[in-house]
Amino acid sequence: MQDKKKNITILDIAKKLNIAASTVSRALNDHPKINIKTKEMVWDLAKKMGYYQNMPDYMSKNTSNKVCIIIPEFDTFHIDIIEGAKQYFDKKSISYYVACSNQKIELEQKIIAESIELGFKGFIISVFDINQKVSSLKEAIPDSISKVLINKFEEDIQASKIIPDIYDGAFKAVSHLNSVGCENIALIVGEQSNPFYFELLFGYESALNILNLENNQNNVFITNFKQDDIAYGMDKLLNQKNHPDGIIAATQLAAQQIISYLRNIGINVPQDILIVSFGDEKFNSFVSPTLTSIHISGNKIGRVAAKQLAHSMLDKTLVPVTVVEQAKLIIRGSSMRPNQGL
Repeated sequence: MQDKKKNITILDIAKKLNIAASTVSRALNDHPKINIKTKEMVWDLAKKMGYYQNMPDYMSKNTSNKVCIIIPEFDTFHIDIIEGAKQYFDKKSISYYVACSNQKIELEQKIIAESIELGFKGFIISVFDINQKVSSLKEAIPDSISKVLINKFEEDIQASKIIPDIYDGAFKAVSHLNSVGCENIALIVGEQSNPFYFELLFGYESALNILNLENNQNNVFITNFKQDDIAYGMDKLLNQKNHPDGIIAATQLAAQQIISYLRNIGINVPQDILIVSFGDEKFNSFVSPTLTSIHISGNKIGRVAAKQLAHSMLDKTLVPVTVVEQAKLIIRGSSMRPNQGL
């Protein structure tokens, strides 16, 4: 008689067979690296233990439309990505779930394993660490499960990629500040393990070199974006003999903190220093001064990622694509000289 134990998990099956849980997961999902004998052994025990609810397509005619969106943090950009994906998934009646890895690779791996165990058929994953071996995602997610990855990374992996063009955004920010007279441009940026900040620094340095501007390493401050650290960075920048006349901030919140710090020490934006921020928040046009920003649509990235994932789930033979989302410069008061028009 079959064991009708409830809540049977992959770990239960692995323990009974004395094999790795990852092997069980791949067998359940028809991974090509698992031989037929092992697959049959796993599924024979799974049936006996009552593990029916997670039966893959090759063992059952039932299908599932559940997908998981994994983000590193709940910032505005990723919330926009979720909203964009939601708009598409709702139209296609695809159930989606959101999980946050808190920028921890181990937690991301756990989320993936548990989602596969629950029968999820696809993933949208925002890559947050360029030191992470993206190939580890290939090992964690069987080929039978579709995946779309967001952000730039160098490894080759069979998945569609949606890449925000941070490099171009940084180039546009430097070019704009230089066009309005800035010759000593600083950058406030995050840790370089993050592909967003890595590309931002790369684009910034490339623009300086192409425009024949001084590439002063002291003009780059890598921050954790806490208020006291922003203040420390600004103090270092302003105590240089030739302090910056233009600043690029990696986030709009950092830009606001910089403006507040400068105001408190008697330096005004844009009269004394010009500022451009990344991220075009809804209130950027209402603060004082209004913030010039580099906008990359998280909403559009989410919609495109969702569409690519849905198409891949329907047709496994589709060739993965790479889509680049362009950066847009929105000029406002923080980078306009007094009496200067748009």
